[in-house]
Amino acid sequence: MPVSRSSSSPNTPSTRRFPACLIKPSLGALPYPNYWTDVTAGQSQVTILHGTPIVKHNRACIELWVTMKVPALNPNGDNMVTLIESNVLYFANSGLCKRNVEYWNVLMGAVRPPPGWGQEQ
Repeated sequence: MPVSRSSSSPNTPSTRRFPACLIKPSLGALPYPNYWTDVTAGQSQVTILHGTPIVKHNRACIELWVTMKVPALNPNGDNMVTLIESNVLYFANSGLCKRNVEYWNVLMGAVRPPPGWGQEQ
């Protein structure tokens, strides 16, 4: 679903409207240290694989395949989960990331990527 903007102030991030199923976006760099401290607190045995980034103009896309132990998310068996994630990054002229849109799916258990995953075709 595309982002809609308020007609009174079409270019300000605070006027963006998101579907109810999406988490309100963080603006600026300040929220991230607390977010990462909180979200990773119950994780251990983390393994991250990343595919070959696709870069065009001011955008880049990358796929991640993360396996980790998260007892709160998977309390049965070995507590392992697999997070399959794609990130679309938008860069400012300064080279800093100005927007990160991520899509992810969680699977229970440690799942390996298929052969050839993450390679540029």
